[in-house]
Amino acid sequence: LYPVYSFSFIVNTSWYSEIAAKAFRLMYPKSPDVLDQRPFFSLMADEIYRILLVGAYMPQCLILDLMPGAGWLLSLLAVASLYAFYSFDFLWKKQKWSLEYGMSYFEKRWVYFAGFGAPFALATFFFPFFISNGVFALLFPLFIMMAVAARPDPRHVCQSLPEQVPIFLFCRLLISTFLVRRNSATTATPFSGQPRSGPSSV
Repeated sequence: LYPVYSFSFIVNTSWYSEIAAKAFRLMYPKSPDVLDQRPFFSLMADEIYRILLVGAYMPQCLILDLMPGAGWLLSLLAVASLYAFYSFDFLWKKQKWSLEYGMSYFEKRWVYFAGFGAPFALATFFFPFFISNGVFALLFPLFIMMAVAARPDPRHVCQSLPEQVPIFLFCRLLISTFLVRRNSATTATPFSGQPRSGPSSV
């Protein structure tokens, strides 16, 4: 099943992009289709960081699920936030937002996005892996279209809740640590074991 799942995942990703593009054109017909003016390496860095971000976030959801007591609930909220981020990320790409700006925007509206992704997460959270991903593939286009039409509000009904929650802080720290260590490993020069030759005596 894994080869079929991998193939369908790749095909679905291209379909999701097309759905997001068509929904964006229907919702914003007067919006000019302007190319992203950022340098190519900046765009590639965003995409690579996006992959690392999701890769670091998913183990966080699993760790929360293993916690006793309300761990499953925290994991459910984390998955809901991740699904909401997935849904809106297609829109933000069309709007030419940088990944860093999108994450900051997300964290300032964390209550809205957790609520947006909660029905999606509930529909997939309690099923086995393949069934969960099948339900995800069916529902994700609907949430992409809803994300295009949504207007996230930064205000909270409950004033006691924090205005901003650093949802991606752990992921950022993990990625930064990984990149720093990798950079140190590639730039470090091995010690040759030979002493430096001093100035020649006259």
